[in-house]
This record gives sequence, C-alpha cells and structure tokens, in this order.
Amino acid sequence: MLEVKALKDDETSSPLGGAQDGLESNFGHWLIKSKEQLILAVLTGLPMLFLNQILDWVSDQTTSEPWQVLWLLMPMALIAHLLWRVVKRRGALRLHLPFIFFFCAYILLFSVAAGSRFLDWKQTLIGFEDSVPRNWLSLNWAGDWRYNVLPRKSRPTDMLVVTVEPAQTKSLQEGRMQIVRLIKLAAKNGARGIAFDFYLTKTSALDPLICHTVAQAGIPVFIGYTFDRHEDDISARPNTKSLENCLPMETSQGHLLGYIEADNRVRSIPLFFKGQPDRPALSVRIAQAMEGDKLEIPPLLYFIAPEKKFIEIKYDELEEENARKRLRDNFVIVGERSKRDMFDTPFGTVPGVMIHANAAYSLRSGHFIKRPPEWMSFILVFGLCFMISILAAENRPPKRLLIITITASAAILAIASASMFIWQVWLAIIYPLVAMWLLLGLLLLFRRRLSRR
Repeated sequence: MLEVKALKDDETSSPLGGAQDGLESNFGHWLIKSKEQLILAVLTGLPMLFLNQILDWVSDQTTSEPWQVLWLLMPMALIAHLLWRVVKRRGALRLHLPFIFFFCAYILLFSVAAGSRFLDWKQTLIGFEDSVPRNWLSLNWAGDWRYNVLPRKSRPTDMLVVTVEPAQTKSLQEGRMQIVRLIKLAAKNGARGIAFDFYLTKTSALDPLICHTVAQAGIPVFIGYTFDRHEDDISARPNTKSLENCLPMETSQGHLLGYIEADNRVRSIPLFFKGQPDRPALSVRIAQAMEGDKLEIPPLLYFIAPEKKFIEIKYDELEEENARKRLRDNFVIVGERSKRDMFDTPFGTVPGVMIHANAAYSLRSGHFIKRPPEWMSFILVFGLCFMISILAAENRPPKRLLIITITASAAILAIASASMFIWQVWLAIIYPLVAMWLLLGLLLLFRRRLSRR
C-alpha cells in the first residue's frame, strides 16, 4: 500500500466530545496533511522543473526531428524501469526515496516527450511542390480534433488568389511573358500588390522586360525562392541574378518553405529561413506590405484558414473585364494549381499558393495557433501524476480512483478545448493523460499484488 507519513496530533479526543470537536479534529488533520503534501510537491517539483528545462534545452540543441529525442528518452525509460523494480522490492509502496526517484524519472520522461513533440515523429521541410510518404508512427492526427472547436474569421476582402497552369505546360519564354502580363494587369486595375508563388532560377532573355515592368508598376512585387538540401542542412537557392536588380533578395523575395509532417499533412510553416530575420517567408512579405512592420511574427506559424476559402481566379479568366475588375484594391497572390502542388491541411486539400495566402491572413489578423511554453507540459504531467500518487497513498478504493481519473481526464480535455476556442492555444494533453493513466495502472496492479500476499 502506498502510504504518506502524517503528523500525529498530541491531544487525544475525549470519548464524550461532541460532533463539533470531531469535525475540528478532522479538519485539523486534513490541514496538516495538505500542508505536508504541498511541501512535498514544492520540494519535488521545483528541482524537477529546473532539470526539465535543462533536458528540453539539450533536446532542442541536439535534435532536428521529434523522433531523434529517442536517444534521450530511452535511457530515461530504462532508469525509470530500474527504479520501479527497486520500489517493488521494498515490499510496500511508500513515499520513500526510491519511490520519489522513480516518480521524478517517470515525470521527466513524459515531460521531455511532450516538450519535444515526440509523437509528431517527423517534420519534412519542403518547397510546396514536394510530397512525402505517410508514416504510421505519427500520431499528429490524434490532436486535430482541436480544429473542430477553433473559431475561424471571415475571409479578407482585400486578398485574392490567381492560379495558373503548371510550369511544365509552358516554355521558359511563355512563363516569363505570363509574369509580365500579370504584373501589368495588377498595376493597371488598381491592385495593392502582387506576389508570385514561383522561383525563377533559370535566366531568360525576357528578364530585362520583367525588371522594366516591375519598375513601372508602382506596386509591391514579390517572388519566392526555394532551397537546396545538403545531407542534414539546407541552403537558399536564390532566383537568377538577372532579376536581382529589380527583385532583390533583401526586399522582394520570400522563401516558399513549409513543413509536411509524418502524416503527410501541412499544419505549419517556418516564417524565417533557418531562423534568419532578414530571410522571411513570402507570406511575411505580403503581410508586412499590407499592414506594416507592427505584426506579431512567431518563428513557426500554425496558420488558421478563414471560414471561407479565398476567391480564386484562373489566369485565363482575366481575359474578361469583370474578372479584371476584381483585382482592384486586392493584394494578388499567384500560384500554380496542379496535382503535384496540392496539399492536405486541417482545412482541406488546397494548392500551395492557398497555404501562403492563409499564412499571410493569419499574420495580418493575429489569428493563429499558439503553443504554450514547454514548462506547461511539465506542470500538467507533474500535477496529474502527483494527484494520483497522493490518492493512492491514502488507500482510496480502486473504483473511486478510476472515477477521479476519468473526471480529471474530462477536465483536462475541457480545458484544452476552451484554450483553443478562446485563446487559440494548443495544449498538448496526450502526454499528461497517458502518464496519469499508466501510473494509475502501475499503482493499482502493485496494490493488488501486495493484497494477495
């Protein structure tokens, strides 16, 4: 039986004492025991929180994919297992040093897993024209229920998307001429600016014409760029030097990178290339051109799509006057619509250009999903598991422990739902829930084993 040492009252109660004396005695005993539990929680939790921060820092510095934290989690799991065996050999579960050491290793194991988002397993950096195979080890989808409670705002009335045919269907010169026409159409019809979800690494004889058109347009013109992969590192692949004078990297180019997670779904994009503040994403360029520099720009953006999709106009439809009129007072985002450029997102399957548009919208509105600091995961794991340990120490019946654990699980789920609905904060609850239920199972099994002796 798991026991908590309690202070004893020096005074003995009189057999003639009334109900009030008994009530006061019980309340005093409860108060003393609560103080002891609080002191134990503080003395145990604060050093663990400090150690957890160190382990999270080590994990961040040494891993580039969530699954790589295994090198840290496996030794921690082995240590927790060995300590549990020591606890079982003691013949009874008490809050003695072996159990406290086991408890600390157990909590840190789940807290580090939560901080590293271990269940995400893998995040592949892509240029929105690639795809990766699904990975059955990924459990990212298990948290996507939050998107069902996520509030979504109305579609912006000053942004629209123009889609073009795949680049393979046109010659190099035809593709360049299409860009020239689009810039002219945007400028002539009063667009607020234009951005291309393209990268132009090949030099063309029409590049001087593009530069001349950009100079005459009088509106912001942005273009994307991609990257080259070198083993575990990446480097920017800028556009052709013939466009550098009119579309310089420092002011007019934005990267087109995003993350496809192990379940082949796009949920986030890095807003700065390799964390460099002077290398923003195309969506950042668009948002800053429309709103100025006073924007909250997180390193990794979990975008939120508007309630209705952006207005999409096909390039061929711009031959009609009514379609051209729709460009007025809108920022135009141009991209390809093809099978290779379609991606699964929490908001449906969309072309890559829509992901950039959604990201720019999220930045402009400040309406995107936030991830709480890593110590929040530690607080949840520690708090729930400490509660289970104390209740088991009081020898609560298994049925009552199950009811309390189910109630705590429902409360955590409700808190996570409210956090997403009210503040758009993503609380990772799978790790504390698994930690709490697994610990409950271990304690109940061991209590049952002891009762059979």
